[in-house]
Amino acid sequence: MNKKFWLGFVTVFIVLEILMYFVDGVLLASTYATVQIWRPDMMSLMWVYHVITVIGAFFFTFIFSKGFENKGIMEGVRYGFYIGVWMSVGMAYGTYAMVAIPYSLALQWFIYGVIEYIIGGVQVALGFIGGMPKQAAAKYTTAFCCPKVKLAATISLALSGFSRKEVITVCLMSGFGCTSIGRPRTG
Repeated sequence: MNKKFWLGFVTVFIVLEILMYFVDGVLLASTYATVQIWRPDMMSLMWVYHVITVIGAFFFTFIFSKGFENKGIMEGVRYGFYIGVWMSVGMAYGTYAMVAIPYSLALQWFIYGVIEYIIGGVQVALGFIGGMPKQAAAKYTTAFCCPKVKLAATISLALSGFSRKEVITVCLMSGFGCTSIGRPRTG
């Protein structure tokens, strides 16, 4: 396990934590408010999710490192998609089969889960290939239609070693206003 592995592991962990916040704390907040399935002591057990994310990010990066073929960012997209489908289908639809949640929530969990893992796959690939050109980075952030997910993709670029100026440039190239990272929206 070399420096690229450890850097990949840490950045994947951070990106997954950020995405977990965006998906569960922002995107699905209104849905969660209408579903009455949560434990009353759930907030006191949130540390379990962080431990799960550490373990998951470690093995996500470890498995990628064992099969790394140096085929570029699409290697990370494919890897993230495969792992995302594998992990998200069980979590979303397994929960749907056992707990009284609406199908729409299971579907959202599945879709957002796959997107999270694709972003994680891109992140780990970036760490192993040493980053990407700014034009490709702009296409990467533009690929996501939801501004909140686009923000998470942009944050992942910052964690990949892009300077603040480069991240802002990529944001503007992708058509995403960068108010969330300290620069005013232009136009």
